[in-house]
Amino acid sequence: MKRRQFLKTGLAFAATGVAIKSAFASDQFLMSMTNEHASNDEMRLALEQAWNAEEKEKPEVYLHDKNLLSKGADIKSAVIDDLNSENVLSVDGLILSKTEVAFTLFLKSHLS
Repeated sequence: MKRRQFLKTGLAFAATGVAIKSAFASDQFLMSMTNEHASNDEMRLALEQAWNAEEKEKPEVYLHDKNLLSKGADIKSAVIDDLNSENVLSVDGLILSKTEVAFTLFLKSHLS
């Protein structure tokens, strides 16, 4: 539940065009998704591996194609739609929407 709350907050900032500091967007978000046995780097690598195994396009292309990089994008609905349509990835036992994974990788690559 803690991860979902952080996701809602972080993606809401991204959707409104508010600048997100690197530590907030990458480290804290990855920590919120990690179990006690995995580091941020391990989680980022797991996200990248899961993404690359399922998707041919880069995360930013995926987000752009879904019109989720524009100001006011309805990210929450995109995540819910992904979950409802089983458009998900399994990462270290977590079931994440592809939108969640794409945004995490996008933010990590652009803000670190």
